[in-house]
Amino acid sequence: MDKKADKERLKVIAGIQKNVDSKKWKCLHPGCKDDAINSHLLQRNGILNNIVENGHLIEIKANDMFKMEEMGRLSFKSVGVKNAISFPLFCNKHDTEVFKTVETYPIDFEDYRVQLLFSYRSLCAELRKKENAVETFKRILNSNILNSNPSHKNSALEVSKKGFETGILDINVFKTAMENDLQFTEAQSFVFKTFIYDEMKVCASAVFSPLDPEINILKKSFEKKEPLNTVYINIIPQKGQLIIITGYHKDFKDKWITDFLDSWANLDKTALQNRLTNLIATKVESWCMAVSLFDSIPKITREKFAQYWDMNMSNVHSTQEVDFNLFDES
Repeated sequence: MDKKADKERLKVIAGIQKNVDSKKWKCLHPGCKDDAINSHLLQRNGILNNIVENGHLIEIKANDMFKMEEMGRLSFKSVGVKNAISFPLFCNKHDTEVFKTVETYPIDFEDYRVQLLFSYRSLCAELRKKENAVETFKRILNSNILNSNPSHKNSALEVSKKGFETGILDINVFKTAMENDLQFTEAQSFVFKTFIYDEMKVCASAVFSPLDPEINILKKSFEKKEPLNTVYINIIPQKGQLIIITGYHKDFKDKWITDFLDSWANLDKTALQNRLTNLIATKVESWCMAVSLFDSIPKITREKFAQYWDMNMSNVHSTQEVDFNLFDES
């Protein structure tokens, strides 16, 4: 394909992604047919506001695909707090009512319902991201312009779409379990642990499945009859504290997951920084930090982190480890 045709193809794909990103999604609360609003994974009042400076936070985000050759696929970017780690998840009514417990202070971060609600919103965000990906692949595969080129008819696109669809089925198993626990207060299908450390101006909210690099991931996901084991983690900045909540479903766990939870206990400052670096470099996408914290990181370390993300953004193996500390100011 010549450069002109390649540029046109990228333009069509960029247009498809833009249209999907602006699509009106329905509320994820069971049975609700109202449109979703833009929901913060971690609420603005009482959490994001603890690390916002001049109305902004720092995230790592995808570059415009026409600039990727020059700038790489990802870069650190300043984001207005209104749009920080947010997705169209729930309608205004359910975004307010369902999460009232975690938006009414003081919050008991050791309480099961609180832990569950933070994890539920993380799970719903992962569901919406996968729905977005499926819709994008579907439109690309149905594009007459893109399919006019035989090289585009690639089974890899269908396989990727199928992978996201399988992930949606997994998520809905856990989503139903969480909704059941939220409805019946005596039910506790999940295990959570809460850790409290000194203040650090960073936050994250995510769900991920630790995968063994020796396993053919796509083949396993298509052949399996049960959902993949899944970890839930929320990094919550408070005044003078950093709260870490992580957990798993009682019926879907393994040694890696239980060790992962235990690995957040009794950390000194450097060990905590290393754990957080590994988390946001290798496991989660939805995170942000204060501008002042970002400014304190040496440029060479920022570049190392961005390069790692650029090269490993599709790497989902549980064995990933980085050899640097993003938050080391020296």
